Amino acid sequence: LDAGDADIKVFAPDGSFRRLIGRKGSGPGEFRLPADLDVYAGRLFIADSGNRRIQVLDKTGACLRGFGVKQMPWKVLALDGERVVVARLASGPAGPAKAITCYLRDGAEAWSAVDTVVGGDSALDALRNQVSLLRAAGGFWFVRHFDDRVIKRLDVAGNPSGSLAPPESDLP
Repeated sequence: LDAGDADIKVFAPDGSFRRLIGRKGSGPGEFRLPADLDVYAGRLFIADSGNRRIQVLDKTGACLRGFGVKQMPWKVLALDGERVVVARLASGPAGPAKAITCYLRDGAEAWSAVDTVVGGDSALDALRNQVSLLRAAGGFWFVRHFDDRVIKRLDVAGNPSGSLAPPESDLP
């Protein structure tokens, strides 16, 4: 994923260039500031930040569907064929909000989770509200909020089902 060129560069296992997917723009299969990419079941899920949407493409780059989101998407994680988790960088004067929203395939909001931290400095807030997302086996997934040392395990409905924390000896 190349945010500057607004495309996806596809390479062969030996490192040779194969093709481009997408280009700059706001139409289907076009991107403005693509921020993240997830691959699930042969489909590409793209956080198209500049267009404030999530696009779903097949592996050839054909646009299958897409939907708008309220905030600029920063991270995307397909939980299954029906649900997509989207994280945003929260900053600015809007006040506390949720950092993660789960959308259904039609773009309807299913649930939100993870409180943001807002301190009045938009640059610091953007840094403090970054999250990492990781799909796990058995229908679970993990999230780590930058401002928290705990990695949380959630189910596809966004319900907490455990957590991991570093040993106290690893903390500064």
